[in-house]
Amino acid sequence: MQLQATSDSPRAARYATELFTRWLDELPDGALRSHVATLALEFRDLPPDDLTLLVYCEPTAGGYMIGHRNFDNRAELIGPYVAPRYRENGLGKELVQYACLSASARADVYLLVPGAQQRAQPVLESIGFHPVAPYLPGGAGDHLAFHANQLERATGSLKRNGEPRGSGPWVVRLLDDDTTTFPFVCQCLARVLDITEVVACEHAIVVHNAGSAVIRYCRTQSGANGVAKRIAALARMGDFPLKAVVEKR
Repeated sequence: MQLQATSDSPRAARYATELFTRWLDELPDGALRSHVATLALEFRDLPPDDLTLLVYCEPTAGGYMIGHRNFDNRAELIGPYVAPRYRENGLGKELVQYACLSASARADVYLLVPGAQQRAQPVLESIGFHPVAPYLPGGAGDHLAFHANQLERATGSLKRNGEPRGSGPWVVRLLDDDTTTFPFVCQCLARVLDITEVVACEHAIVVHNAGSAVIRYCRTQSGANGVAKRIAALARMGDFPLKAVVEKR
């Protein structure tokens, strides 16, 4: 399995174009179809910070969705569209989770899915989304709209993954700053905490939105200091001010 942004390679972009055409063919006329077509035409050539087009390749196109970052601290996700041969295997859920990570800097995420996809609701609720009123003007019955607060969603995701790990009276708390890049925080946490990059990104989202967050529990002060020092060492190597502090519960 492989998830990519279409900006990652010409191959991913080509697959996304193929899937987009299929998706429009399947969408009934209405507010959602018009919105998808408009977004794709207007924003496809913008950099990934403005639009994230996601595609699944193994070795052909399997799934696609649009992620548009608005300027009012919201991210708007549309989809996902999953090709028929890849449906019923959790790909759509994975695409949504990946898109939420890509929208890391936004506090709120709104997700629009076609009105016919009623079965999507329990799946989306299991990963922190909640149904809201139709998002698009004139879209009642045309689409289902869901909302997730990034802090609450990421906190729930970490809890389901048994994070923060460890036990004991000492905690390592990571502090947010305005300089360290999100990708660096994810890579740093994945390496120091020996966790997947997806889990590391969820930690980074919590830190970004809460200002700080516990990332590890330790039985001894020296163990906690060791984690904080490894983070500090990587931050110095990357020339970032990323910092973790040690506290006692």
